[in-house]
Amino acid sequence: MKEYLQKKLCDMISISSFSGYEEKIASYIYNELKKNNVKVKKDTTGNVLAFVGKGKKRLIINGHMDTVDIVDGWKTNPLKPKITGGRIYGLGASDMKSGLAVMLYLAQNIKPNIEVIFAFTVCEEGSTIPGKINGVKKLIEKYRADYAITCESSVFKNKLSLCIGCQGRAVADIAVHGKAVHSSRFEMGKNAIYEAGKIVEKVNKYGKSLKPVRVYKQCFIKPSISVVAIEGEGGKTRNIIPDLCKVYIDRRLSVGENLNTFKKEVADFTANINCETKFVHTCNAVVTDFSGKLYNTAVKSFREKYNNENLYFSRGRLDLSYFAQKGMDILNIGPGLSDQAHSANEHCRISDMKNCVDLLKDIIESM
Repeated sequence: MKEYLQKKLCDMISISSFSGYEEKIASYIYNELKKNNVKVKKDTTGNVLAFVGKGKKRLIINGHMDTVDIVDGWKTNPLKPKITGGRIYGLGASDMKSGLAVMLYLAQNIKPNIEVIFAFTVCEEGSTIPGKINGVKKLIEKYRADYAITCESSVFKNKLSLCIGCQGRAVADIAVHGKAVHSSRFEMGKNAIYEAGKIVEKVNKYGKSLKPVRVYKQCFIKPSISVVAIEGEGGKTRNIIPDLCKVYIDRRLSVGENLNTFKKEVADFTANINCETKFVHTCNAVVTDFSGKLYNTAVKSFREKYNNENLYFSRGRLDLSYFAQKGMDILNIGPGLSDQAHSANEHCRISDMKNCVDLLKDIIESM
């Protein structure tokens, strides 16, 4: 098992699969499953779907094939895997090609009592190519299920953990208006950048005041808010007081918060400022059903292997939010390190892949 997981992860790191360009890795996964006699197909979105087992209940095991772009700071070639100290380094090693390697092994080696769909999906990281969308959105239009497990990173504080949910997300695009005049007569105009700066200052202060929220037992999460971009426009020359400045705010919604929570906050930030705001609401926070079969089966398996379960709630948005919106019981369990996503020198521990296979196999076959 160890050698298989190691080879598959290295193979997939070597295949460039930036968001929207997953064709090569999709073919690799499809061919690997096909040659090992797993029932598999590609859908029109580019997802690769493998079908294992039969039963009245259905479980979807999901992982995305795409990666973010390469960031600065890599000490090695991010598209050439490097193995050292029991770790594999490379782009997507943690987020989340190690999870894909686990899924590939499980698809060939489990004997479930229910139908299991292994869904290798596209565009989770957010492709900018027109017409490209998150593959999970298409998947759940056609395939309904009782349960869903995503295999994103869930090694938290160096321990494989049960990720019981994720924060939601909303974004505000704020167009702040001013009055353009010649910069030598600045007092006759109104600087939109200065007005936007008032919003930035309020967001910064408010973000520092947000307190951790208890999700379940000793599992806490801290909601967040950040200004992620600011754009000023002053005309074609640099001697004009700008009459427009755009501020972009990213809000991570915790349990009990929703879009209205964010709208009220933005109303406070923009009070007495001439502006227009557009909101994009991706999802609210989602949490597993603690009385449901999936969670309790996972806890039982985890305790048998590690005595006490480790619980983790993701600060980032995961695709399990889409499955939860369709009424599925959800969990996230994956071998990647939770603090490695989208960073240079991303890596995964080989031991975590093996442990994840053992745990997921036991959970799936116990359902």
